[in-house]
Amino acid sequence: MRWFPPIEPSTDHWRLPLCDATARAVELALLAWPADSPHGPFSALCRRDPSFALWACWSAVDADAAAEASDPPRCKAVSDWLTESFRRHFSHTWSAGAVEKPSPTERPSLADAAGDAVAVAHVARQLAEAAADKSLDPEQAYLAGLLSMSRPLLRGGDALPTRTSDLTTVIPPWLARLFHCVEGDDSSIGGSVTGDRTPLADCVRRAVRLVATDQQAPREENGDLAQLDLQAVQAARQAATAHWLAEDDDVWIRLAGVTDLVRRLDQIEASFEERLEREKLDAMKELAYGASHEINNPLANISARAQMLIKDEVDPQRRRKLSAINAQAYRAHEMISDLMLFARPPRIDGDRVDPDQLIDEVMDELRPTLAERAISIHHDRADGTSSVWGDRVQLGVALAALCKNAIEAMGIGGHLELTARTEPGGWAEITVRDDGPGITPEVRRHIFDPFYSGREAGRGLGFGLSKTWRIVTEHGGQIEVDSQPGHGATFTIRLPQSELPEPAAC
Repeated sequence: MRWFPPIEPSTDHWRLPLCDATARAVELALLAWPADSPHGPFSALCRRDPSFALWACWSAVDADAAAEASDPPRCKAVSDWLTESFRRHFSHTWSAGAVEKPSPTERPSLADAAGDAVAVAHVARQLAEAAADKSLDPEQAYLAGLLSMSRPLLRGGDALPTRTSDLTTVIPPWLARLFHCVEGDDSSIGGSVTGDRTPLADCVRRAVRLVATDQQAPREENGDLAQLDLQAVQAARQAATAHWLAEDDDVWIRLAGVTDLVRRLDQIEASFEERLEREKLDAMKELAYGASHEINNPLANISARAQMLIKDEVDPQRRRKLSAINAQAYRAHEMISDLMLFARPPRIDGDRVDPDQLIDEVMDELRPTLAERAISIHHDRADGTSSVWGDRVQLGVALAALCKNAIEAMGIGGHLELTARTEPGGWAEITVRDDGPGITPEVRRHIFDPFYSGREAGRGLGFGLSKTWRIVTEHGGQIEVDSQPGHGATFTIRLPQSELPEPAAC
């Protein structure tokens, strides 16, 4: 038996025990990755092992969402997180939680606590299933009962007090409420949870009382007990206790090797993807530079001849046709100019640039287009945004291209929000957020490629995003995309606040 990775690795506040049998199941899950259905073993472990269930729920729930939630996450949400993130989350934090192990004398008491938790969970589910109004989800009642009894499994850091009041400073409110269901009116749990009388809390309280009553009174003397399948409850308790008492000392050596292998494979995969992306874009730049020279000269010739013919042409209809030829040649020339900028951007004329002023300038430039499309725009100003080093003209072109991309995405109507803020480490961020149709994963893979059209996702034509990417990276910055189909898109430009060093002389 060892410890799970700390729930708060930075402070090592609280830890949960990881028994040998669960470690074996984790080892098999990591070795089988990617499996056709990794949901299966994780779902079973959440039901059988309250320590695993608590670690998964606590780790899976977003901190902001956890602060507002009043009930535990649903089983499906936890299972989805385990399916998508378990390998990365567990293997990359395992070394921090695998050093120490509980004493041998703790194993029986931990096993009894796990058995009690599983028994309460089974009774809570049966009560929810038997309720006449069907107001509770049986699976959520099961998970709530399991988690409510997991408090004895938690251990605080050796240098920290382990009083319940200290625990409430790091756990989500919904978990404090579940612990309170079991601990009664203990004032140390905090006044905010005293008197919680939700249907889920009442179901858990009843389950705890019934499990305790079953051990002290005959079944026929209690009407609630008569409705329960106590044989199934007892079997589940015994299975959970046996699961925790099973010993396999070699599993920890194997698990350490497996997690190390997974970490190294993930690093290799990330390195390969980064190198592939870099070489793909380098190849695109060379192609763009060559194509620009080969196409630009014929276009200039076509445009010049069309303008010469227009001067001598008196027929209005023929003049319109020649003007159309000239306009289309000029349009193609603009696209080639974007390609040239992507392939060989001009020298950066560096100076201090105020991100908020840059946003205001771009907004003024775009207002006619925004008015035509009935799109609102908002500049969310942050206090004390620091200036960045860069070329004001080029950065304005990059930001305008992002905004035009968002405008094309939204079509008619919508809202565009721009924000600048200072980040730790000498960086400034400029964020462009729209409420358009979002970006599919397939489009996301190619979104900064020249020649690639994301028109099917409403992102428009041209080379605006590839141009933006080129300008930002030339400034030593980064550009990131956060988007889900149907939920808009957020582009974030990160720029250094200090001047880039001059390249070393050869």
